[in-house]
Amino acid sequence: MKLCEFLSLSEDEHFNSIWFLGIQVDSFIKDNLAISLYLINGFYCEVHYYIETNNYFPF
Repeated sequence: MKLCEFLSLSEDEHFNSIWFLGIQVDSFIKDNLAISLYLINGFYCEVHYYIETNNYFPF
């Protein structure tokens, strides 16, 4: 999957791609925010997880 394909996906498809195709590179936690960095076929994607509200947001 290339970046252009990834960007055209829905939010659910983003998460499926991240979980099944992505390789977790690093994670960082600060002030109730966990940020995970994933590598997917040559491009990177961040997932922000808000601990207090239990919400995920891909970036």
